[in-house]
Amino acid sequence: MKTRLILLLSGFLFVLQTNAHVNLVSPAGGEVFNTGDTVNIQWEIVISHNTENWDLFFSGDGGITWNPIELDITEDSLNYQWVVPGTPTSVGQIRIVMDNVGNDYEDFSENFTIESVTSISESKNGFGLKVFPNPMTENTVITFANPDSERHILIFYNSEGKKIREMTDVKSDRVLFKRNNLESGMYFYHLFSKNEFRASGKIIIE
Repeated sequence: MKTRLILLLSGFLFVLQTNAHVNLVSPAGGEVFNTGDTVNIQWEIVISHNTENWDLFFSGDGGITWNPIELDITEDSLNYQWVVPGTPTSVGQIRIVMDNVGNDYEDFSENFTIESVTSISESKNGFGLKVFPNPMTENTVITFANPDSERHILIFYNSEGKKIREMTDVKSDRVLFKRNNLESGMYFYHLFSKNEFRASGKIIIE
C-alpha cells in the first residue's frame, strides 16, 4: 500500500507517490493466518540509493501502533521468516522501512486476518516432536527424532512473533527449555536442520 499525494497545478493533475523506493510484495493484504504460522515477508527495492539496514514492524490495530518484528536486517536481505503472533485481529498490517536519512524506503501491507489457534499439538512431519510437560511452569523437555546426531537449531518466539531465544548447536534428540524470566503465555518454536525448516510447535507457560 503506497502513500499518494495529489496536486493540482496550473490545470494539470500530478500524482506523487511517496515512500515508493521499496515495494512490500507479501503479505499483500486479504490473507488469513493462524497464530504460530510461519509467513515469508518479502519486499523489493524499486529505486536503489543510500541503502541502509531494514526494520520490520507489525500492527494489530490497522496501523495505529507498530511493534518491531526485527530491527537492523541487513540491507541485502529482501525477505524475513515471520512467526505470526498470538493476538487475533482482522486489521493486521506489516510495515517495512529502511534506516536511511531520507526515510524514503517505506511500504505497508493492506489488512490481513490472524485467527487464534488454541491447540498445542505439534506439526506432523515425521520428526516425532514432543514437549513434556506442556503447559509448563519452570522447565520442559523438547524431544524429536535425531538418530544420526545431526546439528539442529531451535528458535523460540513470543506471542508477538518476536524471537526471544535461540539454540544453535543442538546435536542430541532432546532439549531442556528453561523458563528463566519469561512471562506466562504462549510461545512458539521452530526446528531447523541444514538451514531448512523441519518442524514447529507451541509451548504454554503457566
